[in-house]
Amino acid sequence: LRAARAYCASNSIGLNGQIFVTGYSQGGHTALALQRALEMYHTNEFTVTACAPMAGPYDLSGVELNDILSPRCPPNPYYAAYVLIAYQSVYHLAPSWSDLLVLPYDTTIPPLFDGNIAGSNINLALPACNISSIFTPWVLSSLTNDPESPLYAALRANDLYRWRPLAPVRLYHCSGDMDVLPANSQVAYSNFVARGATDVQVIDPSPGADHS
Repeated sequence: LRAARAYCASNSIGLNGQIFVTGYSQGGHTALALQRALEMYHTNEFTVTACAPMAGPYDLSGVELNDILSPRCPPNPYYAAYVLIAYQSVYHLAPSWSDLLVLPYDTTIPPLFDGNIAGSNINLALPACNISSIFTPWVLSSLTNDPESPLYAALRANDLYRWRPLAPVRLYHCSGDMDVLPANSQVAYSNFVARGATDVQVIDPSPGADHS
């Protein structure tokens, strides 16, 4: 945002002062995170006009975690591995992959997330159902019995509903989404309203449609 403002100022491009934020799926999570960051820490510099997060996993420690631990057969099981790979990179949850993933996944899965392999191909290297079976007992125990564990704490730190949005929010989510469950948007909506947000809606733009 700062770079865009500087570029426009130096190239005689006019701006109207409005900031609209949107994103889909992981981008939906990012959009809501950006709104929260701007409204909590940068109100002296930026004012969000409106935010439209779409189909994002806003309740990582609740809806998403429960889904990962369930025996369900998700359309894209690689999402769960993606989260673990990302969090290990950022939070350094454990000394080695063998602490997080059981054999043979501790050696076969991490190399697949190099940015060059399609999610559909990563899916083929994972169980189609009961994705939590790739996790070590330590991971499963930390997710189910230890709210203070590094992994659970990381998930909770990335939840996006424990705050009160100031700008209007439209949470778009199709009711047939089996990749990122619509309950994520319902949890966010209920918590925003409970905290006093006055302009929040959940919108299903195509009832019954899936994530695609």
